[in-house]
Amino acid sequence: YQSENTILYPNPTNNELFISTEYQTIKSVEIYNALGQAVKHIRSNSSLVMINCSELINGHYVCFIKTNDSLISKHFSVSH
Repeated sequence: YQSENTILYPNPTNNELFISTEYQTIKSVEIYNALGQAVKHIRSNSSLVMINCSELINGHYVCFIKTNDSLISKHFSVSH
């Protein structure tokens, strides 16, 4: 499975972040801040997930997207 088939948009985001996969079902998403602290955990059973980022402070984040067969990491920024 190619992580290029997993898209985060818009990046940077100020409110809502969407994660889309082409051929996989997203099971969960974990978001960590630049200090490595977990700031959000979302469970899913869809190929499209919307995450409310309005309470996250400005900065860089990494999200780990767990699907049926893989774990994908993607970086994004929040800018209010």
